Amino acid sequence: MASFVLIPGAGGMAWYWHRLVPLIRAAGHEPLAIDLPGDDRHAGLAAYADTVARAIGERSDVILVAQSLAGFTAPLACARATVRMIVFVNAMIPKPGETAGAWWGWIVESALKNKQFVIDGEAVGLGVDGISDFNALHSGKHNDEVQLHAFDILALNGNDLRHLPLSMRKAHLSRLLARRPDGIFLSDFGQGEIGPDLFRATCNMGLENRISKRLDRPNRGGRWPHRGKVKSRPLSSARGTLSDNRAKP
Repeated sequence: MASFVLIPGAGGMAWYWHRLVPLIRAAGHEPLAIDLPGDDRHAGLAAYADTVARAIGERSDVILVAQSLAGFTAPLACARATVRMIVFVNAMIPKPGETAGAWWGWIVESALKNKQFVIDGEAVGLGVDGISDFNALHSGKHNDEVQLHAFDILALNGNDLRHLPLSMRKAHLSRLLARRPDGIFLSDFGQGEIGPDLFRATCNMGLENRISKRLDRPNRGGRWPHRGKVKSRPLSSARGTLSDNRAKP
């Protein structure tokens, strides 16, 4: 029996693997979905690798599964524990000596010009149609064009803002990015009443999903009932969902 150690990407949530865990277990192997200290702004890749190594413990037949940013974490974990194999899933695979920051130099350069802050966002590479191109992002061939679309701020000038409601954090984020620094952009958002129209538009554009948060809630790590992700569907199959949603009180 092999132990599949499942390492998530940025955000560090073991829940990312919740659909894969029962399939691995049904195949007669041991799944270990790792929760990384993603909510600790002082934790870096070394702390992530230490967390993975502690989870592995004395296991000998270990297969690491690394998604996204975990492409940097997994090799470091191999130096701390006995690992038979690494499986990369849409992972950031660095060249020898390449840092995570070197992947997105434009974003880093912009961040260094601004105040001290911790923001939450999504790094994207845009195609000629203005829609994010996931394959182009992970190819590493267009790193100088990658942008960060920021949708939350967790700390500013040494002050922890996570306890504030989202509406106040959005205000802080808007002021921070008021001059729209190159490489970092404020992610647009809308109130709940535009939900059906937004859902229809994103389905029609072929976008992956939408994130919803309560304006009056603080920021917390892990799964939380006041935050949700809605997957897109082809427009033809989404119409029933839109009608059903409108009918609900």
